Amino acid sequence: MRSRNISAQLEGLEPGKPVTKAEADRQRAALDRVLEPMTETVGVHAELITRIALDCERRPEPSAEKRRHPPTLLVYADAGRRVATVTIGERSGSYLIELARIANRAETDVFFAAPAADMHRDWIAVVPAHLPDQAALVIAQHAGVHR
Repeated sequence: MRSRNISAQLEGLEPGKPVTKAEADRQRAALDRVLEPMTETVGVHAELITRIALDCERRPEPSAEKRRHPPTLLVYADAGRRVATVTIGERSGSYLIELARIANRAETDVFFAAPAADMHRDWIAVVPAHLPDQAALVIAQHAGVHR
């Protein structure tokens, strides 16, 4: 897989409200269930991002409070472009899949004067929590690859 600057990719991600360790573990396990069928998908790569923040002044002490943010699954195509970002719904537990919108070359040439933000808005797909295979299929189809 191509090397990418992960910190640049994370800048656009909202970390979400802090959650308990048990909730973070539950969400990570749910994202793992999406990741498992995607390992058989050719041309798709994924990274599971987990964030933990410490409240401390200079050096973290063993008793420093740890705030866990909900994990995020970033999915990329072979060329390194982002295909999707997957998180878990705060209350529903459903998979929230942000599918990256990719404008074709002709559209970007014709509408060059249009703001880039208008041309590349993401689409959101919501998949029930009990259908992780369906979430993986939505991502694979959007990436244009076959399982």
